[in-house]
Amino acid sequence: MFNRKMFWSAAFFVAGASGCSSPPAKVPDQRFQPPQYSLRYPADMFAQGLNGSADVDCTVTVEGMTKDCVVVSSTNESFAKAALEYVSGARYKPASRNGVPVEQTHHKFHIDFKMP
Repeated sequence: MFNRKMFWSAAFFVAGASGCSSPPAKVPDQRFQPPQYSLRYPADMFAQGLNGSADVDCTVTVEGMTKDCVVVSSTNESFAKAALEYVSGARYKPASRNGVPVEQTHHKFHIDFKMP
């Protein structure tokens, strides 16, 4: 089995053997990769064949998570609940100032629900 320690050992060996003085490329930090999270269409709205939308206001943290989310408007309570669940569970690229991640308050998310 090939693990991270073996990767760095192999990469260092190859870099050293080729006469390259710079270290190998850094492996991207997996903490900031968004998870595969999909929007769930509310079952009751799907059964009725209804489309809708919801607007959610949140704070996006420097880690890319949301907090203090509030539904501002929605066409139906079912769409509001599904949008809030989605926005709260997904991960985002945080805002940055001078290349440094910063917390962003009152970020607006507009979620549309359309029948397939």
